[in-house]
Amino acid sequence: MNRILDIGCGSNPIGTVNCDLYLQATEHRNVGDELIPTKEIPNFVRCDAHFLPFREDSVEIVYSHHVLEHLEHPLLALKEWGRVAKDKLVVVVPDLRVSRVYGEFGPHIYSWSKWSLQHLMEKVTVDVEITVNRQMLQLRRKSKASRVINFVLKRLLIHFPLLQNSELQAVGHLT
Repeated sequence: MNRILDIGCGSNPIGTVNCDLYLQATEHRNVGDELIPTKEIPNFVRCDAHFLPFREDSVEIVYSHHVLEHLEHPLLALKEWGRVAKDKLVVVVPDLRVSRVYGEFGPHIYSWSKWSLQHLMEKVTVDVEITVNRQMLQLRRKSKASRVINFVLKRLLIHFPLLQNSELQAVGHLT
């Protein structure tokens, strides 16, 4: 069985080992007033993504979903993730085009295009594959106003596919 380290797991972990630094809601993650239920998360470790408390090559896969754009030192974090990962890094970030269209990524420190993410990942691993994952933009809060806005956005996206939310997924093989 592959050991997967999910960095920045929040309350939706997918790893066999899961870590996060923040246990409460932050400006980029809305979990309400409740703390992340760490006792319900398998193998939860509270730690900083820049400095992981794991041995070198201790997990097969390091997975990060919408974390890298919030870190002050993304290259330092990627090198740390590469140190811990034995086989590959899987990093998902929002596409730069979404930031430009909506201008709403306030808590994001960085944003990447397909090329710039590949260039960053190549500093850690040589074999990098980047894919674009398109999905409908959804506002997180389910108030009546956001449901109306989501309805309007879905209608707009039919006519303006450029406004589709894009995620970049980078898979870097370390072997």
